[in-house]
Amino acid sequence: MKHAWCLILMCGVMMLVAVEARAEFNVYLEVVDSSGNIIPRFEVTVFTHEGGLFPWKEGKDGQILLRSHAPDYFIGDGATNYDIIIRAQDYAPSILRLNRPEGNIERTNTLNKGLRVELMLTTADGRPIPESLVPTVIFPEYQSRVWSSFQTHNGEYRHRYDFNMTSLVKTKPGHYVFNIPEDSPEIYVFIDHPGFLRAFRAGPFTVKDMVSGKLKIELPKPAKLEIVFDPPKDWVGDLPYAKCSANIWRENPENEKSGLPVAFIRSETSCLHMNGENFAPGNYWVMLNTLPSDDSAEFVRGQINPAYFRDMKKYSLCPGQVEKVIFKYTPYDENSYKGDYSATVSIRWHNGKPAVGVSYTLYYEDKHFWSVIIEEGTIPENGQIKLTGLAGGDDAPHFTLEIDKGKLGRYLLQLLGEEKKREIEYKIAPLKGSTAPDITLLDIFSGEEVKLSDYKGKIVFIEFWSTGCGPCQGPTAKLCEIASKRKDDWANRALLLCVSIDEKKEHVINHVRTRGWLAVRHLWCHKGEPGWKSDAAKKYGITGVPTALLIDQSGHIVWRGHPASFDIEANIDRLLGGKQERKK
Repeated sequence: MKHAWCLILMCGVMMLVAVEARAEFNVYLEVVDSSGNIIPRFEVTVFTHEGGLFPWKEGKDGQILLRSHAPDYFIGDGATNYDIIIRAQDYAPSILRLNRPEGNIERTNTLNKGLRVELMLTTADGRPIPESLVPTVIFPEYQSRVWSSFQTHNGEYRHRYDFNMTSLVKTKPGHYVFNIPEDSPEIYVFIDHPGFLRAFRAGPFTVKDMVSGKLKIELPKPAKLEIVFDPPKDWVGDLPYAKCSANIWRENPENEKSGLPVAFIRSETSCLHMNGENFAPGNYWVMLNTLPSDDSAEFVRGQINPAYFRDMKKYSLCPGQVEKVIFKYTPYDENSYKGDYSATVSIRWHNGKPAVGVSYTLYYEDKHFWSVIIEEGTIPENGQIKLTGLAGGDDAPHFTLEIDKGKLGRYLLQLLGEEKKREIEYKIAPLKGSTAPDITLLDIFSGEEVKLSDYKGKIVFIEFWSTGCGPCQGPTAKLCEIASKRKDDWANRALLLCVSIDEKKEHVINHVRTRGWLAVRHLWCHKGEPGWKSDAAKKYGITGVPTALLIDQSGHIVWRGHPASFDIEANIDRLLGGKQERKK
């Protein structure tokens, strides 16, 4: 039998030669127990941080072949690291971690019995556990994907995957058994069962919590959330909108400033009702949006379109609470941003010279109707813009000042406090040709402070990013892959730096460790206020991530932009004096 597999692998090698650019690979696994006996039936899934969790694939007679580009099991080109998760009934799961293979590999994986755990669910309010309820037992590094799988669309899951790391078996309603490794990391137990309890997480639990072989979890009495949106009763004439939708997010337990989508409801009419759904106690956001009758109608930023109305409310739901969320459509108030505050805003280039002749746009960020253009013009010779007639004070509205349509800068403006006349200065971020400003950063692992000027004489590629930025994940993974591949070629001549603007260093450490993104140096903006207001982010004018810069040996910026659109290797090789020999 194994000779047959070898033949398949040889064919795979031939395929690799034919389509080298696609970097295909095959993984052949033999799965055995601790005595070396084959395990007749088991399941395998592949997890990548770029692509998520793939559907489980069944293995038989101790064998399975995974192909990176098979039509029925596409893993894809983009991932740097792969987790192959293997589970079988009555065995503890096993995780095989691979860097991107360079060709085909064969592995024998052993599953052990581990610790057998009986999970027992009870309810605080005495409700019976539904017959169809199946909890999800997950290791910590995969839980963000579980949260994202909870989202329902009009009451139904759109893409529902089995995220259970174990071969969990129900013995009776509310009672389940599963096996975990005796040296298992922490586990979480998730429950998302519409009509019974949604968006619930318990844990983390350690092996010590389960050493007796039992894990008891009491499910809280749920909170009921209702949504009501009806047309205004006193409206005269046709309504400006024709459809509406609502989104519900649960506050991320690890980051209170971000939300996890749990429900989306869409109505093809001008009203929307969601009857009471049972959510786990916690903090939730509910957002309502209206839409025109034609979904293809263009939304133009800066222009008021009464068909695009929004409203958002936040609630802290307690056990047993019944919360009725009532939304009301209100017309746009053209005076909402007007007042007796004024500001003189100086706009200068990074070198201090006035940004004469550059265009600017001032937007009012309306709570219900998105951005509204309230002033446009070009910067005069003195570099100062006079803004008058704006609202301010303790409840001052938000404004956004964009320079050259955002290409040269985007600045948030809010006139808080009692002082009615302000002088504000902004510097346009350093661009191509500018000297790179010196900044001090912190190495997240060693705690060492690093100055950018320490690297003068070397080529430096800096990528500003954050763990919560979806579009950042691919470029960051790619940068780590390049760092690993080219470290010998570029030793002491070129450096790749990932610079995080996260508010907490611990978030970055956990994020990069679980993904194996350790080949590149990870630094953190720790000077000044956290995140976007850090000294480093302000000096480089970082208003969106990912943003990357290439700095040459003399300390000048030779490129700035989105890293996905830039050939990092080719441009560094060029600055090093010619094409370098790249590793395959």
